[in-house]
Amino acid sequence: MTDFFTKQELELIKKQRLSSIILIVMVLTLYVALLVTTIINYLKLPFEDVRGNTYKAILYVLSVIVIVYLYIYIGIKYKRVNKYYKMLTGLFNGSYVEDVAKFVKYSNVLESKNGVDVKQMVFSIYIERRNAWYDRVVYIPYEKDFPVFNAGDMVKFRSQSNFLISYEVIDKAIEQ
Repeated sequence: MTDFFTKQELELIKKQRLSSIILIVMVLTLYVALLVTTIINYLKLPFEDVRGNTYKAILYVLSVIVIVYLYIYIGIKYKRVNKYYKMLTGLFNGSYVEDVAKFVKYSNVLESKNGVDVKQMVFSIYIERRNAWYDRVVYIPYEKDFPVFNAGDMVKFRSQSNFLISYEVIDKAIEQ
């Protein structure tokens, strides 16, 4: 079977996640240090000193900048990296389902599954206990290329939470 994801990809996303966490901690540490320094200097001032307003302004502006930066950074970069990391660890460590199905089509429409941008492949799978064919949607990350399948190919694949893990073309469709 051809693996769709590699251990190197998991290690790379783990490093990205760790560097994001380190950056967040560094910004918060710097903010707390500046906050404490500003408050100490403010408290050292004599009663009703004019410089007190300067320290307050510095503190307010600094707080707004840090809050906005962290909201944007955590809300965009860290959140996306963390969701992708959770998806990959689930694929490598979780249980999976193995199916044999007939490939139907690709769908290049951008969707979101568990916080990860995905596109989908549709397979037609036969369920014996119901004696019928059903469509099964399998997701891959939007940035990755689709595996090369032709409509009608019989494909054996593994998936976890409907994300493709590995695949193998068992029987090629007859091209007309």
